[in-house]
Amino acid sequence: MYRILIVDDHPLIADGLKNLLKEFRLCDNASWAKSGKDCMLKLKSDSFDLILLDISLPDVNGIDLCKTIKSEFPACRILALTSFGEFNWVHSMMAN
Repeated sequence: MYRILIVDDHPLIADGLKNLLKEFRLCDNASWAKSGKDCMLKLKSDSFDLILLDISLPDVNGIDLCKTIKSEFPACRILALTSFGEFNWVHSMMAN
């Protein structure tokens, strides 16, 4: 099983993702962080195989957070979550 951290400020989205991950047997119990600060605290206290990262968070831009995570935890894999259709947002996230 994978260790997955969901970083999203919407509990309904996080719960839905947790249920999908469990249903597809990818993860028994994903962790949830509701902000960039919460995400960094969890990363410093635990290890994860994958981070599902929202681009829009209340305390930090997800693109900037992605860059910070990759510099401090280079082994982490990140999958961006967004409802934005702008290519620039997606391109910036992939660049980080």
